[in-house]
Amino acid sequence: MTISLIVPIFNVEKYIEECLNNIVNQTVPFDEVILVDDGSTDDSYGICKEYSKKFSNIILIHQDNQGQGKARNIGIDLASSDYIMFCDSDDYYNRHICEKMHQEWEMQDIEVGLFDAVCIYEDGFASEVNPYDRSWIQYKEEMNGEEYFIITYPRIHIVSPCLMMLKKEFLIKNNIEFPIGMFYEDNVFFIKILLSAKIIRYMP
Repeated sequence: MTISLIVPIFNVEKYIEECLNNIVNQTVPFDEVILVDDGSTDDSYGICKEYSKKFSNIILIHQDNQGQGKARNIGIDLASSDYIMFCDSDDYYNRHICEKMHQEWEMQDIEVGLFDAVCIYEDGFASEVNPYDRSWIQYKEEMNGEEYFIITYPRIHIVSPCLMMLKKEFLIKNNIEFPIGMFYEDNVFFIKILLSAKIIRYMP
């Protein structure tokens, strides 16, 4: 199993180094890290350029500003791995996330893998209310998209692509991509996934 990580970037010089440091210091490295700079006007692109020089698994793309959806779609097109993950540039992963993906799902038949997140304030404290925790719901070991929707909606409706591992072949076969020029594009992307997915697994 190989994993490509896609990071859309726009004017996040305040956060991007923490994000990238976490990515390059995984206990098991991502096979490919695709950074798509969406026309940043601060030093985000310059910071990313330095990381791309240091780490051979980083691919850096620069485009005129076209929005996060377009940036992610470019990453999907370029990704050469079996699976795709997304990380927003003001977020960061647990250092063991890639290792956990391999441990839990290496030998599994899977189209969509779902997991959770914690909300961290800028002062470093975690939010008491966590809208990105779906562990309190009882899941089947394997679900299709309709079954997952029935189990979760409307009690917990998490659409963030940053909390998914997606089989690239599944996305291409079902023509699933982000809409361009639309706010809340994650909602459209996730509904397309649920309409097509036959094998969804969840890891708390």
